Amino acid sequence: MSDDRGFASLNADEAPYEAHTADSFLCLIAENAPYAVQAVITRQLAYWGARPGSKSLSAALREAGAPIFADRIELAVRAMSEGRSVHGVLIADSSGVTGA
Repeated sequence: MSDDRGFASLNADEAPYEAHTADSFLCLIAENAPYAVQAVITRQLAYWGARPGSKSLSAALREAGAPIFADRIELAVRAMSEGRSVHGVLIADSSGVTGA
């Protein structure tokens, strides 16, 4: 895992490993373990919500260089507040678009 743009020039079919940016790695975790991500969201919202003046979880993720994951988290938080499952929200289709 690296945010070094040099890995983008590698031929993925010839590399002995799969390189991920932090953002793509977090999205991979969300796709494979959406309920674990939901549990972390719950804990993070409780922790940061108790601190006056703290930024939103999605804003912090964007600032940290994970904008796609931040979008998914934003949708998941909305789904959780409406009592809906995060499963379809955290999983993207092949175009990178998340479900609703």
